[in-house]
Amino acid sequence: IGTGSRFESIQRGVIDLRDLVYYLSIAGLFLVLNTLSVESKRWSHGVRTQRMRFNSELAGSLLGINLILLNVWLYPLQGLRVDLTEQQEYTLSQTTKDLLGNLQEPVLIRGYISEKSHPLLNPLRPRIEDMLREYAIAGRGKITAEVVDPASDPALEAEANQTYNIQPVPFQVADRYQNSIINSYFDILLRYGDQNVVLNFRDLIQIEPNQDGTINVTLRNLEYDLTSAIKKVVYGFQSVESVLGAMSNPVEFTLFVTPDVLPAELATAVQTVQKVAQ
Repeated sequence: IGTGSRFESIQRGVIDLRDLVYYLSIAGLFLVLNTLSVESKRWSHGVRTQRMRFNSELAGSLLGINLILLNVWLYPLQGLRVDLTEQQEYTLSQTTKDLLGNLQEPVLIRGYISEKSHPLLNPLRPRIEDMLREYAIAGRGKITAEVVDPASDPALEAEANQTYNIQPVPFQVADRYQNSIINSYFDILLRYGDQNVVLNFRDLIQIEPNQDGTINVTLRNLEYDLTSAIKKVVYGFQSVESVLGAMSNPVEFTLFVTPDVLPAELATAVQTVQKVAQ
């Protein structure tokens, strides 16, 4: 709703029709209200001008309502965008769009990126956030994309460490006064069903030396890396429905159980297995 959030895509060089309509709606609404306010000072309050005052106020109200309805109608339309960046940085390839458009299950793309990191990595975080936002838009509800700082959420950090083996990397940071070590995250998790792929900073960045002895750190090819990882998890995962649907011959399930020595907490397990198999 705020005007600041609406300006984010324009700052990135992506013109969204919904944002243009939003700003034009605000400008048009206040222009009409300002005109009505100025004109109302010239109206008399007699019976002869009563109808004119009513019609003017009604027209202003109808205009405001229609502008609100127009913005509500445009809100779900996420494809009305023009990428004006020089390298078309936020225009996904047709291959990526086709892949995202055919997803059968939700995909989670989560960037584990520390807010306090190496100075050469810090500028890359907004670029990753912007690209993940484009994937979420192209996924049309099938993509959940987010960037989190594990240090600010102990539960997320524990999940990253224990479930996905994502660990912080020590980076040496030097300034004019001292050298220090910063342990920070720079990883992207892609999860589809029971399959997941983790891209670490070695997969995501490329380092090029400059003539003055410094180095230039950039993202390698983020769209290619993300799309390749999505392909890997998608083709590595098969839902129960797809596995059973691909079977051409009858399948027999056999359960071997010894009820006399079955622990009490598993007493209902046999019925549960039978129900699931049916």
